[in-house]
Amino acid sequence: MTGTHARDWKGVAATHKPVAFKGVTILWTKDDGSITDIHVYLDVAAVKAQLGAPGPKELAGVPPVAAPTAPPQLIDQSEAGSPTETANATKVKAALDALENNDEAAYLAAMADDVEVYTLESAQPARGKEAAKAYFKAMRKAIGQLDTNLMGAWGYGNYAVVEYSVSGEQLGPIGWIPAHRDKVVRFEVVDVCELRDGKIGRVWRYDNPIQIEGE
Repeated sequence: MTGTHARDWKGVAATHKPVAFKGVTILWTKDDGSITDIHVYLDVAAVKAQLGAPGPKELAGVPPVAAPTAPPQLIDQSEAGSPTETANATKVKAALDALENNDEAAYLAAMADDVEVYTLESAQPARGKEAAKAYFKAMRKAIGQLDTNLMGAWGYGNYAVVEYSVSGEQLGPIGWIPAHRDKVVRFEVVDVCELRDGKIGRVWRYDNPIQIEGE
């Protein structure tokens, strides 16, 4: 989404600055095409950083998102979901289960050696199994009794999309969110995963970390 910050938004007075950011929207529809539910994910803190609002220093250097120049890409799901699409979604769900169950070996086994994870708060992806291992350890260290709750999983061609929440007792910092010991946290995430040869090769992760702070 691109535009100009023309009006007050989320406590930030209008700056009239250009803004560009990514997000993901999941829509539920009836058979007649009418929309029944909408889930929108965007990183509020990253957008505020673009506008120059006070916030975490870790976001100050994140560049605005470049507007896409290619036409939209449409990926159809096979009718009733092909066995490969079903298997892909199952493999991504298994990685979430491994994160919850503190099974590092199973989590890393789901990843390709050259896996790339793109997030909204970094200009470059995290690359390789060592980065995936570091993420796993950071999450398990920061959140006690970590629980992943799957909200939806869908396979499309070589892709799988999972919507889930992460919850537990915050024991340490989560990214730039400072530690609030003994605080129970919950935040929601969408991962769009590309699979290659049965492994997760690329992840586009959409979440809103400031949700942990109750915003």
